[in-house]
Amino acid sequence: MVIKPEWSDFRFIGYVQDAEEERDKIFQQVKEIRRMREGSFNPAKLHLVQRVKSLYGRPYWEKLTMKNLKLDGKPSSYVILKNTPSINRTLWTVKHLIKVKPITFPYGLPKEGDYSGTFLKPSGEMFVSQKLKVNPECLLENPKREQVKMDTETLKKELRRKWVT
Repeated sequence: MVIKPEWSDFRFIGYVQDAEEERDKIFQQVKEIRRMREGSFNPAKLHLVQRVKSLYGRPYWEKLTMKNLKLDGKPSSYVILKNTPSINRTLWTVKHLIKVKPITFPYGLPKEGDYSGTFLKPSGEMFVSQKLKVNPECLLENPKREQVKMDTETLKKELRRKWVT
């Protein structure tokens, strides 16, 4: 006598395997999150917030929130905000309109005099560059004197313009 398997014995085998794989992925993510919480995980102090969707057709309260966050200008405008509970609560209300990235300092926080030589990448990494630093002596020079200085080409053009008129 041959026993024929029923259709109900086979129809969920593929789904069960997919569900088990999905469950294993979720468990791995939970393990990583717990490991980060137990370890020396420090949240970012600043967020780089970018508007990714248009405000056209949005309710007035979302437009007002985006205006308060200074994100009511161009669609791809960036803003740097502190990581505080009140700001995070505000960001949560418009999370479907924005993209939030933590600002990281791969080479450590900038020192007291390094602020003029920093630049921020769109990925959220802030670097300190010696090339971008401004010489404090240049800031003390008279800007009117700089306007008077002209190179050779500009001087020729300016003299020709005055001679003709």
